[in-house]
Amino acid sequence: MSAGPELELARACYVRPTPRGVQRAVRDATHDEIDGLILRLLEEPATPWLDVTTLEAVTGAEPAHAALALVHAAQEAGAIEGVERPDAEPGQLAATLPGLLAGVAPGGTALLVGPDGAPLASIGLAGDEPARLAVIGAALANAATRALETAVVPAAVSDGWGGALVDPVGVTTIGAWPLHIGGSRLLIVVAGLPRFDHGSFTSLVWALVRHLAAAPR
Repeated sequence: MSAGPELELARACYVRPTPRGVQRAVRDATHDEIDGLILRLLEEPATPWLDVTTLEAVTGAEPAHAALALVHAAQEAGAIEGVERPDAEPGQLAATLPGLLAGVAPGGTALLVGPDGAPLASIGLAGDEPARLAVIGAALANAATRALETAVVPAAVSDGWGGALVDPVGVTTIGAWPLHIGGSRLLIVVAGLPRFDHGSFTSLVWALVRHLAAAPR
């Protein structure tokens, strides 16, 4: 993409969200045009091909100059990237969740909580630990939300997205981050520092978006 008096597509390529783009699209329930583009890309079964003939269909924006402007803005925000080869969606949710959670939890302990507050998948936990951790995670996320609403955001409570418990030297021991997808609010709870800048996070959200889109309403 080149920016000037007239925007133009510099080259055709496959286009996918970056982990940064995915984070901004799911961190709260309010979405701008860039967030909408990210979620639209995540609804696709494979990384879409972007060229002058598919521009409007891929972005959902028209006419072409508006679609180009949206792609340019998303690129400038670090929310999308062009790649030479397409990615396929991760696969069946139940089979892929443990591996995807492992990719964002280098400490080996993580939990995904569904919209109903019940654990969907976990790693590094046994017995009733997932249910107990789901309660703790919800409390952390709710505390972070209250801090944001009152404009009080101490580092030990919230990073502007989720909430965390820290030890006396300021190291995160456990944190919880909401994922707003398709009108649903899920929660990811991770022991230690999460790797939300990793491709596994993109794949995790991609799988969830596809699953929730296919679920009966």
